[in-house]
Amino acid sequence: ELGVIYSSEKSGALAEGFLSIVTTLKFEQQLRSQLIKAVSFPLIMLCLALVVIGGYAVKVFPAFEKVIPTSRWPGVTQVLYSFGTELYHGLWIHIIVVFVVVVILIRLMMNNVTGKLRNNVLDRVLPFSTYRRMSASLFLSSLSAMLRNNIPLNESLDVIRLNANRWMKNHLAVMQNNMALGQPYGKAMNTGLLGPTELLNISLYSSLPSFFDVLQAVSDRAKKDIAENMERLAGILRSLATLVLGGCVVWVFGALYALSDAISRMNSFY
Repeated sequence: ELGVIYSSEKSGALAEGFLSIVTTLKFEQQLRSQLIKAVSFPLIMLCLALVVIGGYAVKVFPAFEKVIPTSRWPGVTQVLYSFGTELYHGLWIHIIVVFVVVVILIRLMMNNVTGKLRNNVLDRVLPFSTYRRMSASLFLSSLSAMLRNNIPLNESLDVIRLNANRWMKNHLAVMQNNMALGQPYGKAMNTGLLGPTELLNISLYSSLPSFFDVLQAVSDRAKKDIAENMERLAGILRSLATLVLGGCVVWVFGALYALSDAISRMNSFY
């Protein structure tokens, strides 16, 4: 956003720059809303599953201890009872702490990890792949706005670098180094940030006067793809969450059945 304001002010088209920023912010807000919707339902289902396990472990299973010692319970029942009891006595706090730490670590890795590990491994899996595509789309959108305002490409990259994180700065530095070596734009920008489609369009249309329009079109297409991918991801997460909750219910009733069967066998033995 700061880069777009800089280029718009320099070219005298500040109003258009602010309109471009508003569009970008709306996209980010839409994506953030989709992400929250995609994650909230699975988290609710997971919490319900843990509540079911903890509730049965604390309210139901202790009544069976008077009938048969826990040491003689079936394995599936012992595991469920132990896990539910640990949840009741504070394991859920540890789960929340671990979840928060993992989220923070992933966020730090997104902003700072670079190199072959990032390009060849991390950026191919969620959530790094989505973050890369979103960053690439915003990068192309900002670059298009600055080129439209007659800011040279290399200077545009310098402006974007001013407010970029370590990961993005690394990609921009490689791009500028490749350009300094005389490589064409399509090859120079092949750093792992942009996908094959984006690089192909840059290679084909970089010499045209309307190159910035091509970049904006590629950025808009990437935004639509990201939104569609988020919808698919939300559907997958909802299905997985339903399976987890259903699996926990089956686990609870399976443990109850196994324990009841063990008690029946004990009574028939006596």
